[in-house]
Amino acid sequence: MSEALADPMTELDGMPFLDDSFVPGRLLALVMALRHQEAVRRGLHVNDGTGPQAWLDPGRAILLNPNRPSVQDTELTVAQQEEVVAVLDALPRAVPAWEPLLRLPVRYLLHRPTGAYSASIRAWPQHIFLATRAFIAPDQIRSQVLHEMCHQWMNLIQEAWPLQTREKRDLTMPSGTTGRSLSEVLGGAHVAMALIRLYRALGGEQDRLEDLARYHAGCLLVIEEHADELTEAGHSIAARLKEDR
Repeated sequence: MSEALADPMTELDGMPFLDDSFVPGRLLALVMALRHQEAVRRGLHVNDGTGPQAWLDPGRAILLNPNRPSVQDTELTVAQQEEVVAVLDALPRAVPAWEPLLRLPVRYLLHRPTGAYSASIRAWPQHIFLATRAFIAPDQIRSQVLHEMCHQWMNLIQEAWPLQTREKRDLTMPSGTTGRSLSEVLGGAHVAMALIRLYRALGGEQDRLEDLARYHAGCLLVIEEHADELTEAGHSIAARLKEDR
């Protein structure tokens, strides 16, 4: 990444889901260009007239990660697809500024039970894996879709700006989940802030907001303990995640 683009907060005018000033098209244009450049370098580019924008298709984007981990997944049922669509339609009614963020091309899949409600994998860009139990209640699927969409946008940022100086996955989240990287802890703080914003918009229960605030604070403690492992871009994002808005 060029030094001229060292600060994602400046280049993108904030963080997705947190700042209404955030410019999603600017990030998408940058990611498209980087993916297209990488595809040409690897001999993957097909001159079919589609241009760089074709690399925003989830099915094409994963081609840039040939060594991606295998996943056991199936297509959502029709009813599950309808629930996801309903969530994507409802979230902008709660926070209108989120509407363009939720238009990101994403493929939703049902993953085998792992204990998690949902997952995103950086090597599978723009793929969201949902567990059957994510659909047990409208509040649950709404939270999981927003949670994973936050991760998708954070992953896009990381395609352009590395956030950490090492790739070890030896950190523990405030929830007790182990084997996480520093960038994933940043992602956890980001998700907590987005969910707090959602629940405030919906007039959510105070207990839920307090739980999210504690989780957010726990993420910040881990980030602070490992601040020397952040890149300049990582420090910029960490500083934004410390703000309480």
